Amino acid sequence: MKYDNYSSLRLRLQRLLNCIRQRCQTRPRYAGRGIECRIDFNDLWDVWHRDNAAALDFPTIDRIDNDGHYERSNIRFIEQAENVRRGVKVCDQERTLKVLSK
Repeated sequence: MKYDNYSSLRLRLQRLLNCIRQRCQTRPRYAGRGIECRIDFNDLWDVWHRDNAAALDFPTIDRIDNDGHYERSNIRFIEQAENVRRGVKVCDQERTLKVLSK
């Protein structure tokens, strides 16, 4: 997914940040484990450029340490397919293989 201009990228990152904040406040898998959003827009912008996310086909945010907070030193942009592979639990092998083969 490519972003043609500054405003489309800015909007995409702002939406992402809003989702992260909401996730950390309302979802039990995040809020219940004490995971906090400790980044702001500028952090997200810098990480986007640090990781050269514009060159990725489908960039998604990833926490390097799954038990760590959303903070500059613990986030990175990776391909969506890689993020799915990292997050899928092998409880239903047939379903998992379908997700991984996409």
